[in-house]
Amino acid sequence: MNINLLQPPKIILASTSTYRKKLIEEGLGIRLVAKGPHFNEEEYKLEEKSKKLNPYKLSQTLSYLKGKSVAEKDRNNIVISGDQVCYGLGKIWDKPLTREKAIDCLSQLQGNSHELITTISLFFEGEVLEHQNITALTMVPLHLEDINNYINFANPLDCAGAYKIEVGGMSLFSKIESNDFSAIQGVPLLFVRSVLQKWNVKFWSQS
Repeated sequence: MNINLLQPPKIILASTSTYRKKLIEEGLGIRLVAKGPHFNEEEYKLEEKSKKLNPYKLSQTLSYLKGKSVAEKDRNNIVISGDQVCYGLGKIWDKPLTREKAIDCLSQLQGNSHELITTISLFFEGEVLEHQNITALTMVPLHLEDINNYINFANPLDCAGAYKIEVGGMSLFSKIESNDFSAIQGVPLLFVRSVLQKWNVKFWSQS
């Protein structure tokens, strides 16, 4: 698939996440337009919760449905969507949203291993390319005082797993295994770059 270089498509991020937008723009040297997906993620999760969801399939499905909802209305532009699931101790850990839930999450994950399952979907002119990255992380043992201090420092209430790897988060782990470290922050940039290069997107453009 070749892009018309005289009228290159916009690159649309099907997300309102400022984290993902900044990560892609600064990591790859491209400019994005952010659009919220026309898809109720929380409603979908509630409907599916009783079905004992496979976390890998959940991440893939949410990524795809979010991107599809934007791509259907904008076939001439490139759409990027993604989803990340924190899975450990046989449980999916959603964004805690409250301090109490963040404390509970970190209290259970501390001293144990878990996975970050990050799926990315790219849509352009009817083509869909997807990739899933699995990052295995082992958290150091933490006391309640450590957990409270970290939450005060990073305020990770809007992050699955109740931590931000880029805000003091590296001090939480004794081991991290991943083939694309950027996936931990929500976007496997190596895969995104390879697809955008395939579609002849120019990097580092000032226009």
